[in-house]
Amino acid sequence: MPSRATWSSSFSPAPTDSPPVHRPSSATPPVSRCSSEPPSGPAPVFRKASSRVHYCCHGTHVHHLSLPLPESHCSVEKSRADARLPAQPGSAWRGLAAAPAADRCTADGWPDTSDRRQAINPPRERLMTATDSRLRHLPRTPLLDWSSFAGSRRLAGVHSIDDIAASCLTTSGRAAIYQALLQLRLEPGSLILVPTYHCPTMVAPVILAGLRVAYFGIGADGLPQLGTIDAETAGRARAMLVSHYFGLARSLAKVRQWCDGRQIALIEDCAHCYFGNAGERPVGTWGDFATASLSKFFPVPEGGVLASAHRRIATPPLTPQGVRLELKSWADVLESAVTYGRLAGISWALSKVFEIKNHLNRARTTGQQDESTEPPDMMLACDMGRIDRAPASTAVVLQKLLPRGRIITRRQRNYAIYARHFRQVEGAHPLYPERADEAVPYVFPLWVNDADRVYQSLRSLALPVFRWDRIWPDTPTLTDDVGPSWSRHVLQLLCHQNLSEADVTRTAVATLDLLSADGCPPLGAAA
Repeated sequence: MPSRATWSSSFSPAPTDSPPVHRPSSATPPVSRCSSEPPSGPAPVFRKASSRVHYCCHGTHVHHLSLPLPESHCSVEKSRADARLPAQPGSAWRGLAAAPAADRCTADGWPDTSDRRQAINPPRERLMTATDSRLRHLPRTPLLDWSSFAGSRRLAGVHSIDDIAASCLTTSGRAAIYQALLQLRLEPGSLILVPTYHCPTMVAPVILAGLRVAYFGIGADGLPQLGTIDAETAGRARAMLVSHYFGLARSLAKVRQWCDGRQIALIEDCAHCYFGNAGERPVGTWGDFATASLSKFFPVPEGGVLASAHRRIATPPLTPQGVRLELKSWADVLESAVTYGRLAGISWALSKVFEIKNHLNRARTTGQQDESTEPPDMMLACDMGRIDRAPASTAVVLQKLLPRGRIITRRQRNYAIYARHFRQVEGAHPLYPERADEAVPYVFPLWVNDADRVYQSLRSLALPVFRWDRIWPDTPTLTDDVGPSWSRHVLQLLCHQNLSEADVTRTAVATLDLLSADGCPPLGAAA
């Protein structure tokens, strides 16, 4: 087992007084197997299914999932009500999607008292409606809604990537990393330090730029374990990519000092961390360059930021999107909103337009899609083909137009709800139980002992949870490095502003149910 960083020169294709009482349900919800992580991008289109069929969509590829529903799942059982799973009565399929429940909830995440009584004993004519809402997909990314335009433009004392003087927009966070590397004007084959705990889209820009990768380990605080980088590797390195994981930024004072002493450029990856402070400095101001992702915080299908508090940014030669892609970008924003029941008042009319559009698209592609049994090419899966494009006008307009206050407060609220649910749980624990007051989280990181079983079941339920279990093929195992264990055991529960209290509670309760299953296989799994 190597004890130092290794490198490769080639690419191989708000708390309560006591924790909530959790009563597990008598049956684990039915699941089906689905392998690949749903990518970010346009929201899926869901259509009404029979009681034995459920449809989900990963990106643009629709998967038909057979979900046999036991008799007990045709109503909202009291055992599930005791587990505080909001039934969200009133949800009904309209056009392309189920209309969302209102956000009026009590402190424990339930709808108000009248709704709660009806959820426990729903009228017969509403049983199917209740079942639909229980299976209702939750959005994985922010959505455009009328509420997106409400609230304060910014919150006093909360820093943002927007505040950094020199900046330019890109199509994505990975495109911003690529442009940061180009700004450094490095020699081909130069060595770039990357953490072992990563998303592949952090490594792909380095390879595409004609550079080589060396890996360093991380500690339990998420900061680089500088001791895993040997002197020879440090002497050859020209840049270091350091991430603020989960949106919970830390001071990079020691890393900055280490890089300065070796003339290594520091790229501060803020894909998870658009707002707040990183210790003594505002987020994004430790690095020679900072990179960020707009689509993780704003209702846009794509968008990234390259910024610098210390260097001038040479305007990159980006190719304009073109009329067709611009129109598609706006259509994606609106379709995502309509799919999840947003934009009340115009959603019905828009849904009819998108229904016609999708019908025509299906007719054109019928018989043209072949399922591949080959393992995915890592570089291809990172979708690097648009990194030299200018951002779409959706990113430019909505990034400037939308207030930040609601984004910040609702993410902080959702993190606090997760923290209450997982305060004392067997088989799991919050990676960071306490959130800094100024932190604006991207996800709630939860360590799960039996992560493979729990994660696969959560994915089958189409809940807003993911993990970084796909790392670059040549990533080494280093001494005193938590990266490999995080890749397997840390689940990231999304906190974005378009998840209501009921949505977050539903995700937390489903996770608690799985944790209390004592390793039993999910309902419907092969014996």
